[in-house]
Amino acid sequence: MVQKLGKTLVLALAVLFVTSTMALAAPKKTAKSTTVSGMVEAVDATHALITVKTDDGKSLNYRVGNKKLLNGVKTGDQVMLQVAGKSVKTLTKQ
Repeated sequence: MVQKLGKTLVLALAVLFVTSTMALAAPKKTAKSTTVSGMVEAVDATHALITVKTDDGKSLNYRVGNKKLLNGVKTGDQVMLQVAGKSVKTLTKQ
């Protein structure tokens, strides 16, 4: 009886190890990348934030991953952003 219980415990631990390893190896979901264009309403270079008013009138706030992208960007500029979630990956002045 004890030997059977020991084998069951070893099997259960092996299954737990395999499933946890598979979960860690699974690819992580990343935010889908989209393009947003519009006029810059505000730039906060210190905190790496930008607010853009889209062509349909929505004001959207984004965090900029690389502060250097904000160099030379000012209120009123027309921009195109490549965003993933709420984070800007690329910024192009139009």
